[in-house]
Amino acid sequence: MLNKEQNKKIKTFGEALVKKLQAALPSATGSTANSIRLEVTQTGFIIYGAEHIDNIFFGRKPTSAGAKKGNPTVQEMIYEWIKAKSIAPKESSMSQEALSWAISKSIHKKGYKGKGDLFKDILKPKNFSSLADELLNIETINLQRSIRKQIKK
Repeated sequence: MLNKEQNKKIKTFGEALVKKLQAALPSATGSTANSIRLEVTQTGFIIYGAEHIDNIFFGRKPTSAGAKKGNPTVQEMIYEWIKAKSIAPKESSMSQEALSWAISKSIHKKGYKGKGDLFKDILKPKNFSSLADELLNIETINLQRSIRKQIKK
């Protein structure tokens, strides 16, 4: 269980980490980055994010027959991306919605390669050493205080 000082350090560290993770993501509408959020617990923190972040990093296989539709669907996400980026179809007779359908159909058929782990440099153990050092220092001070109290009795 964390004390107030440790909780504050963890919260500050976690908030900074969330900002770095959000900045690492490609952004069109910002909804994927905004899905990343921090929850400080009694023992540390948890970072949550949209399920499709995994697909951005590592890609996805072609859609299996009988697969359930997502919410939002791939086509709906692609459509929002096209609108946010103001992408115009090459053919003037094609709408942005039709383009999103064509792209999503290709993803369903061929899959998507992915961009690689965009968080790998942020989540390296060395980036957590400062937090570990601060928490250890707080715990050491608390232990020293406790021992001094016991000796004085």
